[in-house]
Amino acid sequence: MTRFPLLSILLAACTSVARQEALDAKEARWQTVEVAAPSDRVVWQLTLLALQSQGFPLAAGSDLGARQVESGWKTDLQPFRGEGERRRAVVKLTPLAPGRWKLEARVRCEHNQNLVTPLDPVRAEWEHAPDDESAAKILLQHIRARLRPELEVQPTPAPEARGGA
Repeated sequence: MTRFPLLSILLAACTSVARQEALDAKEARWQTVEVAAPSDRVVWQLTLLALQSQGFPLAAGSDLGARQVESGWKTDLQPFRGEGERRRAVVKLTPLAPGRWKLEARVRCEHNQNLVTPLDPVRAEWEHAPDDESAAKILLQHIRARLRPELEVQPTPAPEARGGA
């Protein structure tokens, strides 16, 4: 009979983890960009370089077969409660056509709510925060810039069209 309470606790824990993952998926703020690249390996390597240049540590969550990169946590502790944060980037690669790829990025955030020792990473109390959409956009632009896309420059209008001469 002692096994059943333990089993119910385990089931409740699994349910709460699944519920948290479902809530996390609903709140995710994905940013998207389309790029031209010769192969998935080129996009993959440039994604890893962009993550590293932005300070995200590479982690075991990277899978070329699944075409998804998940970085480790980039931690920035601060001396006041709620100001320290950590971020984790996720980038997905989707083929659109030969030589065309859709990149989706998300940067998850958590804030440290530890009041007594906010600078101690071992004692940090991480609380979910909204995604950092601007960091995701910056990450995608770093990847895009490494692919050296052709700039689309509009011709300058003639002086008479500008209203002066």
